[in-house]
Amino acid sequence: MSVFDATKCAAQTTNFLVDTTLGTRSLQDALIEWKKRHYICCVCSGVAWSCFYVAAVASILPGGLGVWQGASKVGAVEQGVTVACVTIAGGYGI
Repeated sequence: MSVFDATKCAAQTTNFLVDTTLGTRSLQDALIEWKKRHYICCVCSGVAWSCFYVAAVASILPGGLGVWQGASKVGAVEQGVTVACVTIAGGYGI
């Protein structure tokens, strides 16, 4: 295995682990928002969750760089939307 291949493998593994962690956190947020009856916030977290998991799988597939980049960006944006939604909802059932 060349140095390039080892570095690529390490980067793909890191991307997979980070995106899986972010996806799991988004799923946790979605479940919390559902229990608080903040259904719109729950949907935003759910979209972020699915994007991060798509990004995690794409990061280890050959040729998945474009999908990984797009899904990671959308997941991050959706996580930001969730934070804004929770701030705006502030305990109300939205």
